[in-house]
Amino acid sequence: MTVVCTDGGSPPLSSNTSFEVLVDDINDNDPRLSRPHYVFRVAENSPPGTRVGTVLADDPDLGPNGSVSFYLVPRESDESSDSDAFQIDPATGVITVAAGL
Repeated sequence: MTVVCTDGGSPPLSSNTSFEVLVDDINDNDPRLSRPHYVFRVAENSPPGTRVGTVLADDPDLGPNGSVSFYLVPRESDESSDSDAFQIDPATGVITVAAGL
C-alpha cells in the first residue's frame, strides 16, 4: 500500500510512504483480497480515529481456519517517520488515521 498525501496549495506539495498489507494465514488455503487495488482519500487535517477505508479478504477454509488477520508493516526501505500515521484493525481491515498527518 502506498499512501500519497497532496495538499491543495499552489503549487501542491505532496509526500508519500509505503506499507505492506499482510494477510496472515496458517493453513492450506491462501486468503484472497476482495479487490486487486484499493484507493482511499483522506484530508490532511483529519484527526486520529478518522476512517480511511476498509480492506476486505476471505479465506476458503472452514471454521476458525477461515479467519483472516490484517497488519500494516512499514517496508524496510521506508525510513520515513510516517509509518505510525495509520493503523488497521486486525479483525475488520478498517484503516484509520493513527496520528496527525
